[in-house]
Amino acid sequence: MKKLILFLFFVSYTVFGQDPFDRTRRGIKSDTSTINNSYSCSSSHRIFAENTAFQLLKLIGVIEFKNEKNVMFLDQEKKIMMLRVNDIFTQEKLRIEEISLSKVKIFDCIQSKIMYLDV
Repeated sequence: MKKLILFLFFVSYTVFGQDPFDRTRRGIKSDTSTINNSYSCSSSHRIFAENTAFQLLKLIGVIEFKNEKNVMFLDQEKKIMMLRVNDIFTQEKLRIEEISLSKVKIFDCIQSKIMYLDV
C-alpha cells in the first residue's frame, strides 16, 4: 500500500512539473502573430453562388434560431440561399462577417473593404 501511495505521489509530482498549459515555458508565444485572421478569405469557408453577381441577389431577411443567425438571399432563378457567418458568396468573393437583426456586415475579399446591408 505504501508503494502505491509513493508511486502516485511521484507520478503526480512529475506531471505537475511538466504543465502543458504553462505559457512561460513555451518557446513561441501565440500573441506574436501579425496576421489578422478575422478578415481571411481562405477556401476553407463554405462558398455559394460563385458565378452570380452580387447585384443579381436580393436580401430577403435574417433568421435567428437557437442563437445562430442566418441571412437569406434570393437569386434570379428564385432560389433561396441561407448563409452563415464566414460563408463566401458571389463572383466578387464577399464574406459574411457579422449578422444582426438590423444589418449584415460583409467583407469584400478582393477589394479588402467592409460594407453593410440594411435588413
